[in-house]
Amino acid sequence: MHPAIQAGRVAIITGSASGIGFAAARQFASKGLHVVLADLPTNLPAAAQSITKEFPNVKVLPVETDVSQFSSLESLKKKVQSEFSGKEVGVLMFNAGVGRPSAPFAREGLDQSTLRENFELMFNTNLWGVINGVQAFLPDLVKQKTPSAVICTGSKQVDHLQPISKLSGNHQSSWKSGIQYH
Repeated sequence: MHPAIQAGRVAIITGSASGIGFAAARQFASKGLHVVLADLPTNLPAAAQSITKEFPNVKVLPVETDVSQFSSLESLKKKVQSEFSGKEVGVLMFNAGVGRPSAPFAREGLDQSTLRENFELMFNTNLWGVINGVQAFLPDLVKQKTPSAVICTGSKQVDHLQPISKLSGNHQSSWKSGIQYH
């Protein structure tokens, strides 16, 4: 197991009220990490209640977070620092993502205005959400004396983008390809 995953440390997961993020939060809680569920409000209370019930020995902190807004990530960081004072972050997982119908130009029943809104939402969440999180949390994370892990979920589409003439449908995580990992 990675040395960052240690009981008593903190795991922060964006997009954690459902799907892969929720499953990851459950796994981190099963290892004894306290979990911060950072997501939009829709499923957040139910997700927090479920993990709290299943893992009563870990603290679960649900925080309404819009990763597309840097101020929301800064607020998340302050809440984590306040609630987990003295505990180090072991895992930072950027999982929030959205998909919307997309095409390079208006066609297939989509008007140009809707397409633009869809692309802006996907870029602001899937790309800027990760950049915002990195900028908010990494300066402190690299100062820690113990190992940590940063996880950015994505899609196989990142490595297999279709030619632009064939783009349509949901390409949720392909925008995360705008970030280069080292």
